[in-house]
Amino acid sequence: MEKSLESILFESVHGAIAFFDSEGLLIRTNDAWETMWGSMEDCTLILTYDDLVEQLELDPMNRSEMMHVTRTIMGKQSLFIRRRRIEQERCSGIMVEVEDISSTTQKIEHVNRLFSDVMWKIRSRISSVQNVLTLFTDYQNEMFDSDSLHLLKNTRREVWEMMRHMENLRYFSSVDIGTVNLKPYFSDYLLKELINGVCIDCSPLVSTIDGEVTTTCNIENDQRIFTDRRIFMKVISVLLFNGIRYNSDKIDIVIKAEDVGDRILVSVTDNGWGIPDNEQKKVFSYGFRGSTVQKSNYSGAGVELYLARKLLMMINGSIHFVSREQAGSTFTLSFRKPEHDQV
Repeated sequence: MEKSLESILFESVHGAIAFFDSEGLLIRTNDAWETMWGSMEDCTLILTYDDLVEQLELDPMNRSEMMHVTRTIMGKQSLFIRRRRIEQERCSGIMVEVEDISSTTQKIEHVNRLFSDVMWKIRSRISSVQNVLTLFTDYQNEMFDSDSLHLLKNTRREVWEMMRHMENLRYFSSVDIGTVNLKPYFSDYLLKELINGVCIDCSPLVSTIDGEVTTTCNIENDQRIFTDRRIFMKVISVLLFNGIRYNSDKIDIVIKAEDVGDRILVSVTDNGWGIPDNEQKKVFSYGFRGSTVQKSNYSGAGVELYLARKLLMMINGSIHFVSREQAGSTFTLSFRKPEHDQV
């Protein structure tokens, strides 16, 4: 290997690094490489690039890739791996850098766990504030003039939306980072009771809407669903919230359920602004905020539909939608009936 390349790729790198030639043979390593692999449990001798790929269960690099970066777990260690293809006249092969990020990962998880716990406690306190505001707005209207009552209702809505953000952070910590243990608890529920509960929970938002909001629940009184109550209600809340928020004038929401073979379908249909065709593939992506956000005074964080799909996977459900711009949307949740599914 030429001296210039050796100087750049070995002497300037502080982490563990190795070079495999075009035949896949291990040509050179630095001291950090020897120390790292010598300290790993259940690690056999690595002499070729194929040995490395097999040990770390890495995906192969495409021929067109000049660099590939990934993270993997080996035993108790979390590793960050950068593979770089080298193509020079007298030196060709693959350079591999490995960094043990276990300590950093543990610190991040610890911070996320503490952050989530703090957010949950703050959410509980804010819930108490919301309850007090509800008492004022719903039961003591005669104490306030119209402007004061309007201000109270808006304050209650803002408190409620803050609680949603905190709840989203808690769920995100669970489904994406894994720092919070969210284990579903399945039981048998009357479907209509769950839906009615969500409608009541959304009342702080509805109370501040200038136009008329009509929610129709076409569900049989005895229709039941086997699910996790909290997660199911969270998902329905997301769909109901979006149907109201991204809408104008007279708002109509229709929630219905039907048995189709071995499945239960629960749909939420709104008459809102709809989703443009060119945005529909992004709807469940993290951070997605569609063009309709500009029409609403609610900015959002673009995580609720992303979380909804993730949470549904935890309770053996799925979601799909149909939508047309200026013609509303229908989101449909699909669940297997308990007798057809082993939970």
